[in-house]
Amino acid sequence: MKRKLFTMIAVGLSATMIYAATIFTGQLVFRPVDWEHQKTVGARVTRDLFGDLYDWTFTTGTNANQMQTLTVITATMTNGATYSIDITDLTNSFGDAVSFNPVRLFGATAPAANSNALEIQSASLNGWTAPFGASTTNGAIVLRPGGAIFMTAPDLTGYAVATNSCCITLSNTGTNTVSATIYIAGSE
Repeated sequence: MKRKLFTMIAVGLSATMIYAATIFTGQLVFRPVDWEHQKTVGARVTRDLFGDLYDWTFTTGTNANQMQTLTVITATMTNGATYSIDITDLTNSFGDAVSFNPVRLFGATAPAANSNALEIQSASLNGWTAPFGASTTNGAIVLRPGGAIFMTAPDLTGYAVATNSCCITLSNTGTNTVSATIYIAGSE
């Protein structure tokens, strides 16, 4: 009797965990903390007050302001090396295959310990042009050590992905090993 009860509880928990993986909701907020921006002229002090720089709430789904899953990739590149990402062939945090279309969030962060910058751009073959444009020579985003970039496209279109427009290249143009964390979220 005890063995059957344990089996039933384990099966119930497993089903709950699978169900929970299909939900992706939340809020993305860029909020300044302790920013002080002021100017003093004589006895008069003028201060800037800052609210949220960006605030986006999303729910689960495939419409505007909705996403279904998130992929987080950590890339490490030696000097002169590149790292390729195919947005149609990724896995999420649960190990599920993910093929984004559209992408509604793209982000990248670089640790402050990086000693040189890296570039993020549309790949030369099947390049993802929706956020980066068609140029593979002039369209690079330079990610400095300790830096971050985040792009969102909460509308219905998002950043479109297709089999011939799905690849990103990260390039280490410096002489030291660098790393970056890439965040891609959207619908399938």
